[in-house]
Amino acid sequence: MGFAGWLELSYLVVFFLSYALPFAIFALFWQSVERTHAQAWAPWFGGFLFAGLIVFWPSVFPYTPLAMISSQVVWIQLAEVGGEAVLLGLLLTSNLGAALWLSEPRQLQALFACVLPLAICGLYGVAALARWNESPNQVLSVHAVQSNWPRLATDHLLLRDQHSTRPLSAVELSRAAFAATPSCAIQLWPETARRPQAPDRLCERAAQLAAEYERPILATCHAYEDSGPYLAARLYDGATPLQAHRKLRLVPVFEAAAAPSKDRANSPQNVPFSLANGIKLMLAICYEIYFRHDLRRAVVEGADALAHAANFSIFRSPRISHWDLAMSRLRAVELRRSIVRSVNAGLAGMVDPTGRWTPTAPQGTSGAQCHQVALNSRLSIYARVGDGVFWALLMLFTVLQLRGATKRQRNG
Repeated sequence: MGFAGWLELSYLVVFFLSYALPFAIFALFWQSVERTHAQAWAPWFGGFLFAGLIVFWPSVFPYTPLAMISSQVVWIQLAEVGGEAVLLGLLLTSNLGAALWLSEPRQLQALFACVLPLAICGLYGVAALARWNESPNQVLSVHAVQSNWPRLATDHLLLRDQHSTRPLSAVELSRAAFAATPSCAIQLWPETARRPQAPDRLCERAAQLAAEYERPILATCHAYEDSGPYLAARLYDGATPLQAHRKLRLVPVFEAAAAPSKDRANSPQNVPFSLANGIKLMLAICYEIYFRHDLRRAVVEGADALAHAANFSIFRSPRISHWDLAMSRLRAVELRRSIVRSVNAGLAGMVDPTGRWTPTAPQGTSGAQCHQVALNSRLSIYARVGDGVFWALLMLFTVLQLRGATKRQRNG
């Protein structure tokens, strides 16, 4: 962002404060109602209230502690019922139950609140995984590309076409992928690592390759309008784009400075790409994968699978890619949709509807692999009702907590 000195320090403080505030607010509230902690429903009320603060608190990156356990897929299957808010509420209930039981071991209701949420998550996860282990009725073969371009890569590195060298550019990786599996239905390129400037020939080169191999390619490049540049994704099956997607979700301040288009708010909502055989594929570009409500809308509109194109070279650390993958696994389970990922300077591959992960290539290397992406048209409970299950449970536990507090006060 170009900040330095006190300006950089101030921004970092505000950035991390946005994560810390939900924890501080809950701690102050929980301390103020300490006399009600012994009530049977207190851990459930507190756990879901805490989860609501974390999930719905506005921050630069929508943070969820569930990313820390998403690789253990058995524990996140319940997300298909109530999304991350319900799942996080149960796990925080277990934490509060454990804390109360450790402070007063004779409180059986605290031990109950500690064990039951874990039992619910674990048993549901085992049953759900057994149900989803069946072979999918329909699959879409997609080349997921993993590149390792440096920050703000040049056209030469992105577009070079030298058959005698190790494939590094988008063009070379595409050629190698088509040669290895020519029957793969579609190819997905990572988000471009190029600085926004005209002309951006990445989409133009994708169109030429799509026409040459007679295979669709979904690529990203920078486009321009009077108010400034923006990032576009275009699906090619020849020289003319069949459909387009515009990146609408930008990291506040950080990306807005790089793409200052003023017309994003007035842009029409993106819709899933329509492929052959009636298949619909919804694309999320980088930051867009965090917005579960956008993805849920796309699934309701008929998306059979999700695609994710991202570029992490700007962050200069592979850890951000692991965090991003963890979020993708949670989104896949919430919506019961596969997510195929093409990533620069990170982890490309496929997440299936159960959250299981199949990588394209080792971290820090380049490569492309054809993944058999399982398609699903059924809607999960979360896809149907969104956060309704969470709000209903929070209201229930609030009523039970207030009822218990009133009864306790009446009894002296």
